Amino acid sequence: MAKSWPGGGRVGLPYLYSALHDAIPMFPMSAAPLRSRHTMATPKRTRTSPPTASPKPAPKALVERARTLHEARRQRLAADGFDAIARVRERRADISASFYDVGEALVVLQREGIAEALGCADFDAICRDHLDLSPSHARRLVDLVARLTRGLAVSLGVDRASALMALVDATPDDDAPADILHATLVLPSGAKLDVDKAPTEAIYAAAKELRQAAAPSAKRARGLTTSAAERSRFAAATKRAAGDARFEGIEPRLVARGRVKGAAVRVDVPLDLWEAMVSAVVRAKKTR
Repeated sequence: MAKSWPGGGRVGLPYLYSALHDAIPMFPMSAAPLRSRHTMATPKRTRTSPPTASPKPAPKALVERARTLHEARRQRLAADGFDAIARVRERRADISASFYDVGEALVVLQREGIAEALGCADFDAICRDHLDLSPSHARRLVDLVARLTRGLAVSLGVDRASALMALVDATPDDDAPADILHATLVLPSGAKLDVDKAPTEAIYAAAKELRQAAAPSAKRARGLTTSAAERSRFAAATKRAAGDARFEGIEPRLVARGRVKGAAVRVDVPLDLWEAMVSAVVRAKKTR
């Protein structure tokens, strides 16, 4: 297709393309070589983390609040402890009738933090310093409260309730106190115990019999021992052997074997010495 050209005339497209090609200058391509895809990349710089700052101390307000809360808790525990001590003291004169109330107060005094709040080392110190009560007796009352209902414990009384608990602990089975109370037990001696009708002393005696039957025998058989005469003979023979260089370094040991067999000497001897000893014994036997 022909186009008109400024200045007149018509030219064809081939001539136009040729003219444009001559008018635009040709620039040389850059001589820089292309980077190969296998070229090693420059390693990146590792970013170092800033040093960790030391933890800031707790604000003063938080410290004061913690102290306030701790002191408030200590005062609450101390108040509970002193209240329990007062209840025990009130019922201390007639503890046989109010032992369950005393036991409940002692449970409070066993709680964690009570002893520290009262300025005592432990529960035993509370019993000694504030209650004039033996720690073992106090623990027995605590045990009754933990394992018996109030109704059952009060109906039995403190002594019989303690005997029942001792019997429950001595039986081999994991029995409940109420079940043992109405049971008939066969003791290791063969005797039968009707717990509900038995006297308190009989219940304690049955518990002791059960414990002794369950415990391993503490008596050990006496081992064999050497007599004084045997030890004297051994010492004299060892002294004579010490004067012979052939017995140097040998450590004999006296061993008991009973009255019938008599004591024996165990010793490791070299073969040469053993041959000499046998020869001496045989010669002495022949000359007799």
